[in-house]
Amino acid sequence: MATKVQVPFYQDYHQMMDEIKPDGVIIVTPNNLHLPIAREVVKRGIPTLVEKPISDDLADAEKFVQEIAATKVPVLVGQHRRYNPFVNKAS
Repeated sequence: MATKVQVPFYQDYHQMMDEIKPDGVIIVTPNNLHLPIAREVVKRGIPTLVEKPISDDLADAEKFVQEIAATKVPVLVGQHRRYNPFVNKAS
C-alpha cells in the first residue's frame, strides 16, 4: 500500500529515524512497545504523541516523565476514543 501511494514504509523504527527525521511521531503500537519506542523517539529529539497506556508499569512511566522533562521534547499521551459516543454512554 505504501508504494502505491509513494510513501516510504519501514518495519523498523530505528531504521526510519536513521534515514529521515520526521517532524513528529505518533506511537500506536501494541501497549508493551509504547515506552521503548517513545524513549528512542525522545532521545532523538522528535516530538511524539503516544497512545495510552504509556506503560503497564507506573514507576517506569514516572521515570519516563522525568526523562522527558530533562529533554524538553514535546510529548503528549492521547486517548483517541475520548469523545466516542459509545464510550461516553458506558461511563
